[in-house]
Amino acid sequence: MAGHRRNLKTAEAAGRLTNLFRGQGYEEVARLLTQGLDLERHGPWRVPTTAAIGRARLRLGPEPLRALFARVCRPVATEETAGAFFRGWRLVAVDGTTFDLLDTAVNAEVFGRP
Repeated sequence: MAGHRRNLKTAEAAGRLTNLFRGQGYEEVARLLTQGLDLERHGPWRVPTTAAIGRARLRLGPEPLRALFARVCRPVATEETAGAFFRGWRLVAVDGTTFDLLDTAVNAEVFGRP
């Protein structure tokens, strides 16, 4: 079971960090994230396939990402940060980042369609 949990954590990290390596597939992201790490000391390990990462992300569901967001998402600027406020209002920017989602009825219900 410990190996199964480790694989899920690895798959989850690779899935989330794919945005840091735009244009790279899951397998390449996993390889880049783990190169140089001594993973063999915990038992045999190999880069998971794209399909395995996708299945692991489905098993995890949205809760881990929701919990991570709730834990770390906070304003960075303080009132002393130059340019962060205008007339007492915090300035916020939306960068237009988009994400590809699975074409499922649940995703369509939650996020709508373009």
